[in-house]
Amino acid sequence: MDKNEHIDELIVRHLSEGLDDTDLLRLSHWLSQSEENKHYFNQLQEVWFATVSADDTLSFDPQRTYALFQASKKSAQTAERGKKHTFMRRMLKYAAVIIPLGLLTGAAAYVLFSDMVMQDPTDNYLVEAPLGAKAKVSLPDGTLVWLNAGSSMSYPRSFGMKERKVSLNGEAYFEVARNEHQAFTVQSNELQVRVLGTKFNFRNYHDELEGRVTLNEGRVAIKTLQGEKEVFLRQDQQFVFDKESRHVKIIDMKAHTASDWIKGIIFFDEETLPDIARELERLYDVRIDIADTALLDYRFYGSFFRSSQSIREVLDILAATGKLNYTINGKQITLQLSNETKQPS
Repeated sequence: MDKNEHIDELIVRHLSEGLDDTDLLRLSHWLSQSEENKHYFNQLQEVWFATVSADDTLSFDPQRTYALFQASKKSAQTAERGKKHTFMRRMLKYAAVIIPLGLLTGAAAYVLFSDMVMQDPTDNYLVEAPLGAKAKVSLPDGTLVWLNAGSSMSYPRSFGMKERKVSLNGEAYFEVARNEHQAFTVQSNELQVRVLGTKFNFRNYHDELEGRVTLNEGRVAIKTLQGEKEVFLRQDQQFVFDKESRHVKIIDMKAHTASDWIKGIIFFDEETLPDIARELERLYDVRIDIADTALLDYRFYGSFFRSSQSIREVLDILAATGKLNYTINGKQITLQLSNETKQPS
């Protein structure tokens, strides 16, 4: 087995069954050696997130996964397809030994192309998903957490002893291990969610005007940190909190659309261009400048695959509406009104 095959084997086992401390340190050392290594890991992790959904984690079907992978990579570049094909073939060898991630704990369950779960100065553990990547972690109680790009989550070393409480900045999807005697609490700057055991998506980026909690399964209690009365959500409902007006509304929706990002799906439902730009900045690790103020009120609808569509391909689709043009200079992107949209002078 050559060096590259050995690294691929480590990555496959890391994403499927987890590594022991020795192999985890070996993988972490390889990741720290170069940005190219981190980029390679990120590409392979994107394949995993695009093909294995949250519901598939405990019942992995290699044939179905491979079919989904084939469909998702059609628009990828030829070179990238070759790498992903090789990786998927190796991943399928391990399908028979995939175990429930709830059995993994601590750093061994940390799925991200940085070194380890870090310990911050307040003696908490900190998990981060940098721009352009996602993370997946199993907490000591068996709770599974997916972190979206540009998000972070912290929890105390004593997690699970007296309480189960985490702090979140950004977006995360939770599959909470049920414990009738100890509630699970997620807290952000403005909101707090309390559950016993359920599946839900929590989005509250500091630079966004709304916080959202979407319930996929079970029941959750939500309240603001200003002491308002708790609000309870049912399945397929979304709690929306306006940070400026402090107004709360609850809407009925298909909850899975709020958490499809864990499968690499980018979904915009009549979103404003500034909101779309912020999302693309996080997902693709780019900077987007909207040059014409007239574009600020435009809304777009669309669905994309992060794992197989580049930022240029996404922008091409937005530009195909005839409303905008774009230029790319490295990681800097500028959006402008299209010639067809501009008013004659």
